[in-house]
Amino acid sequence: MPKSLEEQVVSVLARRSGLGEEKVTPEARLVEDLKLDGDDAVDALLEISKKFSMDVSGFDSSRYFRSEPTLLSLLPFLPSQKKRAEPKQPLTVGALIDAARNGRLQSP
Repeated sequence: MPKSLEEQVVSVLARRSGLGEEKVTPEARLVEDLKLDGDDAVDALLEISKKFSMDVSGFDSSRYFRSEPTLLSLLPFLPSQKKRAEPKQPLTVGALIDAARNGRLQSP
């Protein structure tokens, strides 16, 4: 029997995070709970967007995920590093499931 949309989203996120599917609940947050951040989170979103033909053109990933660390991250006093450390908005598995159903993921 084919997996439901919700099960498919959970499956992608579980595989990408290395966690069991039972830990990928609708309330789980990508960064805080699944430890998906930076390029890893963006890659997971792109996989989901392709699988469900989801429009992500209105989604600003920098509001939710930190950029990947660079050698400059060794210099925490630089303005670019202070911005990287700012708290980000949480994005939940449930929000991604809803976006996959609606065909669009947008930043508020």
